Amino acid sequence: MKHYLVSIVSALCIFMSGCTGYQYVTVPHFVPVNTEKGNLTLNYSFNTFQAGYSMSNHFSAFVAGHYRKNSGTIFNNSIFENVNDGTFSQTDMHKQIDAGFTYFKALDSKLVFEVACWTGYGIIKYTNSQDLFKDYDFSFNAKKFNFNIQPNLSVKFNDHVDLSFFSNFSTIRYYKMYGTLDMGEKEDLTEYDRYFYNKRSVPLAFCEPGIQFRAGWKNIKLLYSYSKAFDLRNTGIQYRKNNFYFGISLNFNLIKLKD
Repeated sequence: MKHYLVSIVSALCIFMSGCTGYQYVTVPHFVPVNTEKGNLTLNYSFNTFQAGYSMSNHFSAFVAGHYRKNSGTIFNNSIFENVNDGTFSQTDMHKQIDAGFTYFKALDSKLVFEVACWTGYGIIKYTNSQDLFKDYDFSFNAKKFNFNIQPNLSVKFNDHVDLSFFSNFSTIRYYKMYGTLDMGEKEDLTEYDRYFYNKRSVPLAFCEPGIQFRAGWKNIKLLYSYSKAFDLRNTGIQYRKNNFYFGISLNFNLIKLKD
């Protein structure tokens, strides 16, 4: 049964990941819904893994890893395109590792307040090309550093169902950037490439409110998450505004398992 769940979740994640390259992509948010010491949370979502453990009745630590590679629209180089028709194709690759901690407090038997704080490091590669008689082509590679604060409010209906509301505030810096540009027939860069052109370092900032829903058995649940990204610096870059993630969440209390 668990193998079927993993296969279904992976297929949904591939489908929902989209077919366009982005200069910034929101990674799945970690909302563990901790309530007491000994809680272990493991989340899996195709290209993301998250693991957290509560060392006390109020503090937990976690790590996360995310990988995304998008080769562009599914119609690239297909029978639906005409040669030199001006079609754009964007690709991206993102790698990111995060580590942080949370402070949590049970407000009553069902309501849990939690604040997550973490930092991360990664790399990004992006290309944007347009099919013309003389093609337009822009690309850049960069390292990235992020810092995040995320308050969560969760309703734990029972051991099988919980619903969480969160709002992630993130600051990101792309640095050690290297880019290339071939204008081809175009007279100017596209709007979303202009922010990165001829830069060695750029700042980004986003607010990402969202919800998380988990349902299933006591120790294994299906996880659904949705968030909406808002560009706080109004950079005009190409980023994914609506973010859907499906996954599997494992929850155990290691202290109680030993008893």
